[in-house]
Amino acid sequence: MSNVTLKSQTIGEIRRFVSVSTSRDGLKELLLEAGADADRILPIQISNKTNSKNYTSMSELLNLCFDTIYQDFEKSDADGILLRSVGLVVNRRSNSLPEGSLQE
Repeated sequence: MSNVTLKSQTIGEIRRFVSVSTSRDGLKELLLEAGADADRILPIQISNKTNSKNYTSMSELLNLCFDTIYQDFEKSDADGILLRSVGLVVNRRSNSLPEGSLQE
């Protein structure tokens, strides 16, 4: 899927970029569009009410959704999903991203 092999540092930067550029409730949609495993992502409950038993912080959501991609896919496929997720974020937010943030 991907001709690029991502290094750990790059994966970490993509994770940070996705987390600061995506809302908690938009993370599932983004990762599904990028190709993450629907059987893993769809059952995750997200509530915006902090006192709800289903409330999950962005850090926890990243652990449940983003970090599991490398468990569900071969490295090259997982790398491709991460790159597609960045592309989707950039396409959606191209006008609102701070200058230089994409290069960073």
